Formats: sequence, structure tokens, C-alpha cells
Amino acid sequence: MSRGAPAPPKPLVLELTTTSVRNVVFSTPGDSIYYEIASWKWTPNKTLIKKLDFASGELKVICEIERKKGQEPRMRWISDTASEEEQEPFTPASEFVSTDSPFSLQGKFRAANGKAYKWVVKSGHLELFDYDADPKQGKPLITYRKHRRYFGCGLMSRRPALIVQQEIKESLDTIIVSFLLMERLRRDRLIRLPKLK
Repeated sequence: MSRGAPAPPKPLVLELTTTSVRNVVFSTPGDSIYYEIASWKWTPNKTLIKKLDFASGELKVICEIERKKGQEPRMRWISDTASEEEQEPFTPASEFVSTDSPFSLQGKFRAANGKAYKWVVKSGHLELFDYDADPKQGKPLITYRKHRRYFGCGLMSRRPALIVQQEIKESLDTIIVSFLLMERLRRDRLIRLPKLK
């Protein structure tokens, strides 16, 4: 019996607890990776992205997104070693995830690993590609798996998820934040753009 090349590592499945972009948890089935995104009632313009630190067992804020009505979203990365006064100032979200035009649904960003990636809308959902890859021919690094409901309504039989290739696992912080910004932009533009006949 001959042995072939080793099988490629299985992709991560980051399940989403809801389809909301402002209040959701991204986690693997065993919670080895866990992100909580929360916008509280008393601060509706701010969204906190928290990551579970398994060493201490606490959720640490890694990023804050501020979105005021009629203004471009702003964001800042949070350092757990710096005091509130030493934190980075808010910057426009477009400096982190840039689009080609005001109507474009392709967002480009640079991840923590230094590589450039782009989000592309395919079949109505976001997919992540290497910046230089052709979305029509290349294999996506992240795909969105749609939820399913029992009998088409009611409870979910399968939660929505991001299927993440292992090669970008180390850059999940920046990828999750870019996904939230691009998904919000995609939903806003779907609402505002008139349908063409």
C-alpha cells in the first residue's frame, strides 16, 4: 500500500451565533477560538470586539468600532498593556479596509501577517482571497456558510459560519475586524442601491 502526500489540514469552522454584525459570537465548536462582538444598548454607536484569552480565562478587547449616523465608521486597535490615555486614537475604517470606489463591494486590507487580502462578494456573501489572486479562478481562503432553518422558519438547524483555511489562522484578529466592516458595508449598500431592471 503506497502512501501519498499528507492530507491538507482541515479548515477551521468559525460558527456565528446570529446573523447580526453588531452582536455575535464567532467560535470554533470546542471554543478553542472565541470572539465576542457586542454593541450595548447604552453605547449603541460603539462595537467592541473581544477575544478570549485562554491563559487568563477572560475576554480582552482587541478593537473598537465607532459608527455614528451619517458618518464614516472609525476604529482603533486596543492594547491590553496600555492605559486609556495611551491607546491609539480613532482612525477612519477606510484606512484599514479600502474600497476602489464608493459603490465597490471589494475591500482590501493588510493582515497581521503583513500580507494583503481582499474581500469579494460572490453568490451574495463575502469570500476572502489573496490580494493578487483572481476571484473567478482562485480558491478562497475564507468562505461564508449560510445558515439553515428547520422547515425554512423557526430555529436554526445549522448556524452560519466562516470556513477559514489554516494558513491564515494566525491573522484572525485583523480578518474578523475586516469581515465585520465589509459585511456592514455590504448590507448598507444592498439597502441603498436601487435595483436595475
